[in-house]
Amino acid sequence: MHSGGDLLAKAITFSGGVGELIYKYSAGQPLPGTTYYGDLGIDLAVSVVESRLLSGHLDSFVPENGGRATVYGLTLHSTEVSGTTLFLPRPEALPLRDLPVVARLRIDVEVNEICKALSLARKSRQGACFQIVSGEDQPALASVKTLGERLAQAFKSESYSPEQPLVILTSNNIGKTIGNYATHWGQLSVNLIVIDEIPARAAHFVNIGRSHKNIVPISFYGMY
Repeated sequence: MHSGGDLLAKAITFSGGVGELIYKYSAGQPLPGTTYYGDLGIDLAVSVVESRLLSGHLDSFVPENGGRATVYGLTLHSTEVSGTTLFLPRPEALPLRDLPVVARLRIDVEVNEICKALSLARKSRQGACFQIVSGEDQPALASVKTLGERLAQAFKSESYSPEQPLVILTSNNIGKTIGNYATHWGQLSVNLIVIDEIPARAAHFVNIGRSHKNIVPISFYGMY
């Protein structure tokens, strides 16, 4: 994209299976007789290439992965792998899908704000997710301890269901510490999972995969 006076010149690129067909056809490569699913992808690709409006930059702006940007984009920009110090007392609780991200909380969040977030989380039967933002590479133990104790206080105050999953994501290496303080070392009956070393993302939902060697994959979607 470049500036020309008051206007911006924009290039259109394409992704996914149809994108791959578009760039093949534009480069003069033969197309298959039918797509894998027998859909209209081939016809759509041909129509795009033959459109003067849509095909203007097909030769000059070719995606690095040949149009398969949908999968690559999800992998590069929407998927993360946890650290190994996550708090996961019930591995059988995973996987969890379509968890709404109901709150993004600072590490020094007050109890009343946690209670408000738990009130929202309670409305999602399949579970919910919080993101904790510290603004530090490694917050002090006193800050982590205070957060855990405030979480425990909020769980008690809100009478949060012991079966309803709550996932906390944090970018710091503090998963086990938060989880232990928040559950009073397992004495408080809550289905809490704390996954650390996950960068904060502006997303509406997350999927949490199964644990493998104490590591879990996290996928974000509904990005904004």
